[in-house]
Formats: sequence, structure tokens, C-alpha cells
Amino acid sequence: FLGEDGAGKTTLMKILGGYLPNKEYSGVVRLAGQLLALSSIKDGLRHGVALVPRLLAVFDHMSVAENATMARSESQRRFGISRRQMDGQAAEILRRWEISIPLGAQVRELTPLQRRQLMIANALGVEPALVVLDEPLAGMPDGRAISGVVRLIRRMAERGIACLCLARRPVDATLLADTITVLRDGAVA
Repeated sequence: FLGEDGAGKTTLMKILGGYLPNKEYSGVVRLAGQLLALSSIKDGLRHGVALVPRLLAVFDHMSVAENATMARSESQRRFGISRRQMDGQAAEILRRWEISIPLGAQVRELTPLQRRQLMIANALGVEPALVVLDEPLAGMPDGRAISGVVRLIRRMAERGIACLCLARRPVDATLLADTITVLRDGAVA
């Protein structure tokens, strides 16, 4: 979805992720033909919807493994997981998605690309049917970083995960999307 600030992209993301419960908006949401009436963020995760926000939001005081498995723990309501299990789960997510971030790396020292990849890995940990990425190319410092994010999104799509990318800049939309829908004032333009 392409649109300026105020076009409705963030509201759409909040609806799809369960941030706005289904009673707070009109209309229906369907995923793979099934009606989604989400009432919370956890509900969204349990139904296979994962969100990746625009801001590079990783937790510097937590390990790479903790950052990579946070959504999975949340969706499964498993907070008593051992360090060994967490490391194993994180290593598997990173390996499966070909994300090269060492588990022992200090999160605060990761590059912007690695931070974005770690955020996406966290979303992929819940094995989603849909990943909503809010301006995934924002904050990427150079062509190499942009290419890394684009490759990861393409890999997700090739493996059957629906990727809905929200963008303000047309160039970002053309790099990421197979289909572009333009929003203006909360409606398809």
C-alpha cells in the first residue's frame, strides 16, 4: 500500500494486527478467505498476523535470541522457556530465513540492516500467514542494506507468506511490490 502520511496505512496495519479491536471499525477483514475478527494483538499473532513496525525497535538490553523469539513466546504464552531452548529456536529461525546475525552479537552493535532483519525474524517466529511491514526500507543507510531487506521480503513471499508492505515513497513500493494499491484519506485511490 502506497500513500502519504494520513492516507490510512497505519490504521490499516493496526486493524490487521489486532491493535484496533474489530468492534472499533466498520467492515470485515479476511485472511485466506477466513473472516478475522481480532480483538487484541495476541489474537492477531495466534491467527498468523505479524507486524513489523517502521522504527528500528529492537531491545538493546536483550540478547539476539530474546529479540528473535519475543513474538513467538507472546503468541504461545510461554514465558518460562530456558535459555537453551530460546537459543535453539532463534538459531533455527535465523538459519531457515538465511539471516546472518550471530546469536552472540551485542544487539546495540547491530547494523540498521541487522536490526531490521532481527525485527522480521521476530515476526517470522510465529510462522505467520501474513506479515505487515511498515516502511521496511526506512532507515536503511545504503543500497546494500536496502537490497538485504528486499531479498528477505522476496524470500518470504516465495515461501508462501503474504507480505503487505506500507510505503510513502513510490520508489520503495516499486522495489518491494508485485501489486501496488494507493491509499488517500483512508480509501483506495
